[in-house]
Amino acid sequence: ELQKQFYKNVIFIMLDDRWYDKSTGSEYRATPIRVKYGSYFEGDVIKTFGNNPNAQLVEKTIYRPDLYKDDDDPIVIDEKGLYQLNNYRPGGVEEIEPTTPEQLEELEMFKKLIVKLTKHEGTGIDVNGNEIKLYDYVLDHLSMPFQRPGEKVRSAIVFHSEAYQVGKSTVFKIMRKGLGQDNATIIKPENATARELGFLEHQSVFIDEIKIDGSIEEKYSVMNKMKPLMTEELHDSRPLFKDWRIVHSTANFMLSTNFKNAMAVEEKEARYTCIDIGKTRDELGGDNFYRPLYKAFKHGTLTNVVKWFLSTRKISDTFIPENPCLKTNFLKVMSREGGHPVIPEVETIFKEGAEPFNQSLIAFGETWKYIKKEYKIKGRDSDFRKALITLGCEEVGECKHKISKRKVHLYIIKNHEFFTDKTKSDMVNKYWVPLDADGPNETSDQIRNKMTLDQIKELDYGQGEIQRFADFRFPDDDPDDDIAFEEIRKRRKK
Repeated sequence: ELQKQFYKNVIFIMLDDRWYDKSTGSEYRATPIRVKYGSYFEGDVIKTFGNNPNAQLVEKTIYRPDLYKDDDDPIVIDEKGLYQLNNYRPGGVEEIEPTTPEQLEELEMFKKLIVKLTKHEGTGIDVNGNEIKLYDYVLDHLSMPFQRPGEKVRSAIVFHSEAYQVGKSTVFKIMRKGLGQDNATIIKPENATARELGFLEHQSVFIDEIKIDGSIEEKYSVMNKMKPLMTEELHDSRPLFKDWRIVHSTANFMLSTNFKNAMAVEEKEARYTCIDIGKTRDELGGDNFYRPLYKAFKHGTLTNVVKWFLSTRKISDTFIPENPCLKTNFLKVMSREGGHPVIPEVETIFKEGAEPFNQSLIAFGETWKYIKKEYKIKGRDSDFRKALITLGCEEVGECKHKISKRKVHLYIIKNHEFFTDKTKSDMVNKYWVPLDADGPNETSDQIRNKMTLDQIKELDYGQGEIQRFADFRFPDDDPDDDIAFEEIRKRRKK
């Protein structure tokens, strides 16, 4: 009977040369197994195990909530048909449906906390152009590990506040208590890029107080390392005291920060739904709100009723876990503040309308050369290109300028609607005023000296056309007023 119990409890993990004991839920080397079970057999327990047809062997240990059956049968078969040891176990506090006034008030505290964290930002735009309430989106994100364990949300939530102790980490502490500490973890930013990646074997991961420092290249490098954490299920990992391996992970991520420039994100970002809390602790309710909340979390049944709520509420039909993040107003702020310093420097010149941003069309190469020389801006061509896109400029592409015999790469920087029905040839030859032509010392006036009277009249007339359009379209001199830029772009492409 003891030998039968041994073969029922003990599983050999081949990749790691370890022994798993179901009676303790832990892995061991051979010596502890000999000490514990050696008396059950006449010979060496390890050799006896290898010769017995009842021996349980698996390839390696995995964390797969989606394959979980029950605690008594942790061996599962993966997509390749291989036997694996699944170390996922449901955990956390028992869920309680709120029925008493105290329990209903505790649940209301949690809902109010999510409202306070999302109200300032309000909404975000999904990949289909729908406006989504961030309150519902965050609750959908939090509901996933409870309702659909093992299904990955391929984007993360980033909470930002300049003020401290507004409840960002409290949300995740509630999640961790609800899921269990073996299924949810809080890590520091430096752990996110360490080679061990032990945190991947959790349902939910919270990266606390993220702030990526260093040069822009170093920031981009860290972001590139973090990208697959948010979107992919298979990762190269080196767990402590084990060999390199591919780890399957469906962990969902949340991040918090007190810095607008915490990460080098872009406006076309697909991984991070950036939410600015936008208020201080006192403005959000101060001690009158937070002290009862913390008390209910530590000593009450708040987590129990929240677990019931997140396990039973209907996930929104618009919430597609594999979709990109929501585009928020604060994403633009983080993109500008955390990106290359070229962006804010160019933005200042751009908004002033100073040369070379005093006309509607610019040529990429000569404009970049000009502002580097005149404004002492340092950076790469790609940085300037990102700055133009961030500032709402539209790329036209390569065009041939007849007078200077040059091919130039044009961007529309204002009066976008005017060019909706214009060809590339018209743009470059009728409406673009070059800064220089055949050489760096040749100015716009010198080009005009080479032009015929008709060419000069045509160029002047073109600038007049644009100005008349601007005066009519924007009588208040506000070029940003009510421009449906994406619609203009679609019409032009069509």
